[in-house]
Amino acid sequence: MKFTIKKNILDQTIEFISKYVDSINVFMPFRCVKIDVSFDKITFIASNGLMSTKKILKVDEINIKVEVPGTVLINNQYFKNIIKKLNNEISVESNGKTIKIWENEISYALNCFDIEFPNIDFKKPENSFEINTNKLEKAIRNVSFSASSETSGKSLILKCINFSSKNDILRLVATDTFRLSTETIKINKPINVNFSIESKNIKNMITKEAPKNVIMFIDESKVGIVYENTIIQSSIVDVPFVSFEGIIPTEFSRKISIKKSELLDLLNKVVFIQQEKYNRVEFKINKDLLTLSTNLSDIGQSTGSTTEFELIGDPIDIDFNYVFIKDALTAFENDEINLCINKNGNIMLIVSKSNENNKQVITPLRRY
Repeated sequence: MKFTIKKNILDQTIEFISKYVDSINVFMPFRCVKIDVSFDKITFIASNGLMSTKKILKVDEINIKVEVPGTVLINNQYFKNIIKKLNNEISVESNGKTIKIWENEISYALNCFDIEFPNIDFKKPENSFEINTNKLEKAIRNVSFSASSETSGKSLILKCINFSSKNDILRLVATDTFRLSTETIKINKPINVNFSIESKNIKNMITKEAPKNVIMFIDESKVGIVYENTIIQSSIVDVPFVSFEGIIPTEFSRKISIKKSELLDLLNKVVFIQQEKYNRVEFKINKDLLTLSTNLSDIGQSTGSTTEFELIGDPIDIDFNYVFIKDALTAFENDEINLCINKNGNIMLIVSKSNENNKQVITPLRRY
């Protein structure tokens, strides 16, 4: 096997591939990139066991030239480090025992791996649809923070984003049981899907090079995204998602309307220590004044107020996790938001006209 390629093309390709390689995986092939070389294309394949990708580069005889076809498996991290040290046109050659990488008078030789790369199915299922990349990325960003980030002690399904559909509307939902985020996207055709994927995996599917629209596909074991010469796919979590029907309230005893910037500024001023055990913020709201305060044992207190809001309903004194509120606000533009508290005072819904497809649900903190 032997080919020559411009450094910038190979560098960009390996940077992309590296997102789907596990450099410390005990299964050696998952530390590697498989390179399949033919006279018309070079195919790069990688996997970390949960996510896999395939990227094809077309041979144009200008930026990419092939002299001898073949296949090689190379440690991705070593290959990446070597590419960074070269400048312009890189040659790669393998005789089956070693892999030579060189440019002019600079050369490197790596031993070949005498192991097989697993056969990964990259066939696109029939169940697929087109979706706007920016809208998908935005929806993922606006719900992913509600997925659990704990590494242990939590069900795997709580680390996921659930995708479900009704006609031509795709809904994304994430929850860690203390909060819930959901956003809908209109797609190009009616579909029937219901699957869950780890939040970190679906976020890694959206790359900088993705075009305006991509094709999303699903079958019983995987979900993926495909666009020109590129496939990225991930395993589906085969566990029923948390039932969220009925969690989002529709009737409220109180509604607080306030500019996002006003509330965010007040939160940032009142919270002066950002540590998990100090995330409690008291909201004391009446017709005239919205007051936020913290009371940190052995440290001190803080308080701040604003009159730039409107309350519909009775006064209330309630505590929330500062991080949950701040995360939820990121889903909306700098516009008026509505904090809607249900009749029992145990759920708050945050909505805004700036993003009517998004809903944020937060449970108050208990007082002892």
